[in-house]
Amino acid sequence: MIEMNHMDVAELTLAPSLALTLISLILLIRVAPALGLMDSPGGRKHHARQTPVVGGLAIAIGLLPLLALLPFQALTVSSWFMASLMLLLVGLADDIWDISPGQKLMVQLLSGVFLITAGLTLTDLGYLIGDDKLQLSLWVGVPLTLFAVATAINGMNMMDGIDGLLGLVAAVPLAVVLWLAWRAGLVFEFALAGSLLLGLLVFLLFNFRFPWVSQASVFLGDTGSTLVGFNTAWLVISLAVKGVIPPVLALYLMALPLFDMMGVILRRRLRGVSWATPGRDHLHHILLDAGFSVPMTSLLLAALALLFAGGAVLSCALGVSELLLFVVFVALMVAYVLMSRSVQRVVSALHGMLSRVRQNITA
Repeated sequence: MIEMNHMDVAELTLAPSLALTLISLILLIRVAPALGLMDSPGGRKHHARQTPVVGGLAIAIGLLPLLALLPFQALTVSSWFMASLMLLLVGLADDIWDISPGQKLMVQLLSGVFLITAGLTLTDLGYLIGDDKLQLSLWVGVPLTLFAVATAINGMNMMDGIDGLLGLVAAVPLAVVLWLAWRAGLVFEFALAGSLLLGLLVFLLFNFRFPWVSQASVFLGDTGSTLVGFNTAWLVISLAVKGVIPPVLALYLMALPLFDMMGVILRRRLRGVSWATPGRDHLHHILLDAGFSVPMTSLLLAALALLFAGGAVLSCALGVSELLLFVVFVALMVAYVLMSRSVQRVVSALHGMLSRVRQNITA
């Protein structure tokens, strides 16, 4: 078996991925109107002009150098590529013609099958009970793996609501995975996390609302949010299956999308509407309605994601029990969901807090 060090991987994938993403993004922005990949303003949308939705396609093109690893990890790379290609095609179709939530969910679950073929089935939940791992049978592990993939994809998709938000939030678990994969010597995970992280950083140059930019030049589209969610799920599950992280840490790496999704699902069920029904009830909408700007909202939520991930990684390093981490995570989620049941009350409280802060600054 040919051994590869991380420098070899960096030379083979990271630099070409960065260049390909940047070049592809610039070219795709120009040809997006001809391809029909444009998002029009109106309804709940914040942008004032038609905007290309080719960010996800550019990031996907930037991941092509990972195929250079095919001779070394054939099953893993081929399974990953087939799943990503399937999601890319479905995402593009959704960006152009719209696909029903049910159809997309079926494809998302099918993409999870490719993790199983690559040997990435969740087989335990870590040390949640006593000194032995809580083992899972295949009858539980396989459905749980499929559920985890679909949940990650939809959670990331729901976070893609304002300029810069998904790129910043997704960069947090990717950066953590990149560091952990490097420490553990996991070549493919290191290359995938690094390439995807670099792709998102390139995308943010065109998508984040910098002080000199009034609106994003490009959006990820459903293609991008789906690919980001799937690949993040692949990486986190891979690290958990290979024993690099305890499964409970995966929850903290995906905490913000999970919290937001659970809050949205509960609020919509209470209103008697489908979880897939569009609405202004996401976490970023709460902050926007409270008076925070788009870039400040994105930065605040990214900082919160970093706090969750960093705090959990530090806790694991300090030997905090996995059971305690799990209990704290569940308690935080329940507290958020209960608090967010009354969106207007939360908005009013945050608005008052922001007003007092502004008054103190100007005083």
